[in-house]
Amino acid sequence: LYLRELKTLVDGVIPVLLSQVVNGDNATELFGSAAPTTKTDAVSKSVVHMGVALEKLRMAHHKAPVSDIRRLASWGHGVVPIYHKYLDAWRLGFQDLVVNLAPAVGSPEDEDSLIGAMPRNESGDIIDSTGERVDVAHLLKRPVLRLKQMAKFFKCVDSIIATNDTYDLLRDFEDLQEKARRRHREEMARLTDEDAINTDTT
Repeated sequence: LYLRELKTLVDGVIPVLLSQVVNGDNATELFGSAAPTTKTDAVSKSVVHMGVALEKLRMAHHKAPVSDIRRLASWGHGVVPIYHKYLDAWRLGFQDLVVNLAPAVGSPEDEDSLIGAMPRNESGDIIDSTGERVDVAHLLKRPVLRLKQMAKFFKCVDSIIATNDTYDLLRDFEDLQEKARRRHREEMARLTDEDAINTDTT
């Protein structure tokens, strides 16, 4: 499922967000009411950097040696800096932007690389296991949440192999988890500040 989520982000979500920024379409809907140019520029850079990191994550996870625990531990060291880059770029604020994977008009479904990537409703909107529509914010948070699972996994690996290498790897992922918690606090504070500015009537 995670690989399909990454595929949807790389091939579907990020290109759409970038096109909105480049064309200047619906900037207010994407980045908030009366979004100043400086804010739009900052978000557009974040989208670009998220896209680069997500593409690297997709490639890395696709090549993960899942059948060899020792090689997997070595692989883990390689994804640590990629997750750091993603956390640096990750932003909240894309709630209520629903992801739609309906094929383009006139394009056969079998030519669309995203068809089948994620469950969809009859309108083409991505849905979760309960049938609820999934927004962009939900998908962008998936790599952040994945870190918790990976930290637990490498904790088990360290308990089995117990080498200096696996110990260092576990510390790296625990550091990533702490960074993820800090970034979430920062993003929540940023959104709170922006909401306060937008609702200031003085």
